[in-house]
Amino acid sequence: LALAAVLAWVALVFALTPVGSAVMVAAGTAVAGWTVRQRARPRWWPSWFVSEPPAAAHDDVNELLLDQLPTSVVVVDAVDEHVLCVNRHAVQEFQLDRARLVGHTLVEALGHQAKVHLVPGIRRAIEERGTVEQDVVWEGIEAYRVLHLRHQAIFYDDGRPRLVVTVARDVTAVASAQRELIESQARMMEFADAVGDDLFVTTPMFDRFHYLSIGTLATWGLVEDDLLRSPACFRERVHADDRSLFDVCVQRQSRGEAVDSTFRIDHPLRGQRWLRMRTRARAQPGETRIYGLVIDVTNDRLRERELQRARDVAEAASQAKSQFMANMSHEIRTPMNGILGMTELLLGTTMSDKQRRFAQAVYRSG
Repeated sequence: LALAAVLAWVALVFALTPVGSAVMVAAGTAVAGWTVRQRARPRWWPSWFVSEPPAAAHDDVNELLLDQLPTSVVVVDAVDEHVLCVNRHAVQEFQLDRARLVGHTLVEALGHQAKVHLVPGIRRAIEERGTVEQDVVWEGIEAYRVLHLRHQAIFYDDGRPRLVVTVARDVTAVASAQRELIESQARMMEFADAVGDDLFVTTPMFDRFHYLSIGTLATWGLVEDDLLRSPACFRERVHADDRSLFDVCVQRQSRGEAVDSTFRIDHPLRGQRWLRMRTRARAQPGETRIYGLVIDVTNDRLRERELQRARDVAEAASQAKSQFMANMSHEIRTPMNGILGMTELLLGTTMSDKQRRFAQAVYRSG
């Protein structure tokens, strides 16, 4: 029966929602009332007519079921696309005029946007004989809305289309949040690519990655197939002498400690490289995530080695100079003492004034 099918389908849509119980009670009441009326109908009533007179059936649907649903529902005739029913939630949520909708086609009531967004989905549901879902942007007078539409076609027993039930949800806030999230991720990826550092988000044991920036795999000398094969491919790249250090870092991460460590990797194309890895643990609902930054510090290491080498050379030269001066001082001081001593003795002898001036000059210079 068409009405029973509509009730069952709408109930399934909302059975798992917080208000599902109330909706199911309302649907059950409507079906029960409709069944009693069907049993009490006169024998002369046509057997192919599956409802009461249109006005009563319309009132029952609105009052007993559709007007109690916490979402917007529109029922459309599958043949001529006339609106048969609009529930109260749809009228309130989208500021609709029920009188302008019921009995009119969607295009007549809602204009060009209905022709572009609603009618194709309804016709597709009839053609595919099932449920069709779509997200559309509905432009209003003051602002636009993002709507999630679900169309369900209902058929007669002989296969002819009868009704199409459309459930509409306003997902503008969700779409806006998703768009902001995508934009935020794009900015983060652009920033990570611009600064040249590699960002990643992983589990404490490095066994699953939630995020890897663009250049991370290239920095480690890996490709996507390596990562798909096993997340342990990162450890495999670490130099054999530094793997114990890497394992200690992973263990500290698993305890929620911050890590700042430098180790070597064996890059298949660039040879031995030095990487600095800094991570911080953050608790998330149900799990702990590790947010990390990896920097290739090979050039810094090479510069440090050059500076150390230059420092060692300078210290060696300074030490050689000091040793030379010490040796020279010793070699010069010994004869100098003899000269000064003999000059002092010379000054004690009888000399002319000119000779005494010369001897005194030598003595004072020492």
